[in-house]
Amino acid sequence: MKSSTIIGIIVVLVIAAAAIYWLWGEQAQAPTTNNSAPLLAADAYPLYTGVAWGSVASATLEDLIGVEVTSQAATDITNIASTSQPFEDYYRQKLLAAGWSVDIARAAGGPGSDITVYSKGGDFIATQVSTDFKGTQPNEPVQCPCDVTLRVFSGSAQ
Repeated sequence: MKSSTIIGIIVVLVIAAAAIYWLWGEQAQAPTTNNSAPLLAADAYPLYTGVAWGSVASATLEDLIGVEVTSQAATDITNIASTSQPFEDYYRQKLLAAGWSVDIARAAGGPGSDITVYSKGGDFIATQVSTDFKGTQPNEPVQCPCDVTLRVFSGSAQ
């Protein structure tokens, strides 16, 4: 075999090894783009797919400290339940099946907002629906169209 053929084979093998190493390293880092980025509790994943989500960021919720992710608002909604109910159902089924319990003492709701808090051991996951009503005049009942934003929080008591 000629030496140029051997050198060619070695070059191809080195390039192939470098490509495999690079691809393998990229796949190992796929869940986060920044290894120091915070993550929600594992049971919060996969996130509800009915909306586009922002980045996970540090957050507090009453006396809880942790992280949250907020959706892009669903705009000009005329039926809030069409956006909120599938989100709430998704997490209720998912978290109860994973051993989480609804923390009734931390639940809250009213016109334009609803929060459900789940607990497991000393950890908490909260789901929240917030509504921004458009065109409502002072001293009049709230009405749609509106924008609906979803939030998932996870953390523990301070």
